[in-house]
Amino acid sequence: MLRALYLPHVLLALSCLSCLAVAASGDALAAPWQTGPFVAEAGAVARAAAAIEAPGADVVMLWREDEYSFDGAGGLTHRRRWVYRILTPAGLDAWSVSGADWSPWHQERPEIRVRVIDRRGGERRLDPAAFSELSAAEAGLEGERRLLRAPLRASVGAVVEEEVVTRDTRPLFAAGLSAWHLLVMPVPVLASRLVLEAPSSLPLRFGVLGTADLEPRRETDGDREILTFETGQMPAAGPAEAGLPADQPRFPHLTFSTGESWQSVAEAYAETVERRIAESDAVAVRRWLPDRGLETELERIEELLDGVRGNVRPEPGSLGSRDLDPRAPLATLRRGTGDGQDLATLLTAALRTEGIPAWVALVRAGYDMDVEPDLPGLGRFDRALIFVSSAEPVWIDPVDQFSRVGELASGLQGRRVLVARPGTRGLVSTPVSRSADNRTEMTIEVFMAAAEGPARIVETSIYHGAAEQRQRRVTSQVSAADRRRGYEAYVESAYRAEALGELEESDARDLSSPYRLRLEALSAGRAWTRGDEAAVAIDLRNLITALPRELLIAGGPQRTGDFVFHEPFVVEWHYQIEPPPKMSIRELPEDLTRLLGTGSLTRTMRREGSVVLADFRLDTGPRRLTPWQFLVYRQAVQEVLRAEALVLWFER
Repeated sequence: MLRALYLPHVLLALSCLSCLAVAASGDALAAPWQTGPFVAEAGAVARAAAAIEAPGADVVMLWREDEYSFDGAGGLTHRRRWVYRILTPAGLDAWSVSGADWSPWHQERPEIRVRVIDRRGGERRLDPAAFSELSAAEAGLEGERRLLRAPLRASVGAVVEEEVVTRDTRPLFAAGLSAWHLLVMPVPVLASRLVLEAPSSLPLRFGVLGTADLEPRRETDGDREILTFETGQMPAAGPAEAGLPADQPRFPHLTFSTGESWQSVAEAYAETVERRIAESDAVAVRRWLPDRGLETELERIEELLDGVRGNVRPEPGSLGSRDLDPRAPLATLRRGTGDGQDLATLLTAALRTEGIPAWVALVRAGYDMDVEPDLPGLGRFDRALIFVSSAEPVWIDPVDQFSRVGELASGLQGRRVLVARPGTRGLVSTPVSRSADNRTEMTIEVFMAAAEGPARIVETSIYHGAAEQRQRRVTSQVSAADRRRGYEAYVESAYRAEALGELEESDARDLSSPYRLRLEALSAGRAWTRGDEAAVAIDLRNLITALPRELLIAGGPQRTGDFVFHEPFVVEWHYQIEPPPKMSIRELPEDLTRLLGTGSLTRTMRREGSVVLADFRLDTGPRRLTPWQFLVYRQAVQEVLRAEALVLWFER
């Protein structure tokens, strides 16, 4: 997937700066580094940079320049030039390497020029031979990407000028590209310029989000259109608000695209998929997969999905980390491995052999800003799903081993999707789950000691939706020894147990029934017997702490954007308390419903003989909250967190 710029330092948590102080002799508009790449005299650069103050910053970006130039076929040349000054040892440590990444399948090896100017104006240029090339595995990248890097060997106070040029050998996707460019950086920026250039025959569109309207200067050069965006001082980007909806920008950015329409983009990718499907004999594909003669369409879909997952191991890598051309279904089966688009193409072909209308669909996974609906092109999509067009549309993620047919992980819900089939006019959205869909049912059996001492507590949990997927991943990815240690810590915290007894877990990969976990807490101090009385303490804080962290922080910052529960949920506690012989509950608390903003916490109590049944239910409520609703919700949560544990007393 194309990235608008290479940011090796984008994850740094550097100080946010409200403004930059520019000395009178260092007018940013007349700065020497803006005269052109590597032409300013080194001494002049050092003197002008020294006159700029950036209190609290480790690095200051003096000049940032990006040019995105398209040719008539949609191929892109990206030139990125930075001029920055290192102010502190921390900045020196963080910005100690120059580099760039690229995709060899459609890009040339980047051209990199770097010079380092010391405090006194001395200049040193990096030898191109100093750059080492790392594979995707060595660099921690995806797919077939590569990385060039070299140490700067700079010092505090030095100015670094760096230029990287990356050229397409062929377009990422001939029918249209979509990409985005952040207007802020993790360090303060003094001034920047962004240029978009394309022939008039290319439908170049752009949108600016997260900031006031930024209008370009428009020029023409023959048959080419040139858009120039200029910004002045920009503070360092701090952390974005957590829980923002997918339609609200995290940071100011500019998005651009070259697709004629979503229909043309969808049909072009669909043509690629159909060509690959046609290369494999449908009967041969079907022979690889199970065929038990199941009757219902859903059963046949589930059988084929299991067969694909059983025969093909998913390869890491997002859409676009290698050629945007899936392998033929038979080739994928014979290799035994494939990326998301390979598996989606294979399963689509298999479904069609059963007469089930299926199509590959592209989506951007996660919780960040979604694909813009008015800027058609590939480049921001990173996952391939399957859309089954039946009476009730069905979505399938072929890669996720822990999702059933019709289930999508939370990061794939409510996301804009391009269905690659003829007739597609625009993007559609994947369905979203309700809180009741992501339900955890916990039956908590409390066996009180007959005489003196703590109780034995048995907790049995049944998981659904996102909660089930998460629990299956834990069981699959964490060793049995580490899981047991984790559960030991859990029963000690939740029930003040001295030890974990029996532990029973479902098979993580058996999706035929909901996931079930049974824990035995031995010598649990949350319930105890002393003489003629006994007590059980139920701490609702253990229930509330399942909420997102942002709601649990007392006096947190005032929100400016809406808040979304990415995984709205319901947690139910069903207590079954067996008191000691000849004891009964002293007083049965009343039923209670407590609103948590738009969510709710309920309690119901009853007796069946000597056994006390206590049910507690936390429902997060609607997915999306306004800033005001979030504030009310958080305040209500704090009240519950401050409350004492509920104690049920028993006596003879």
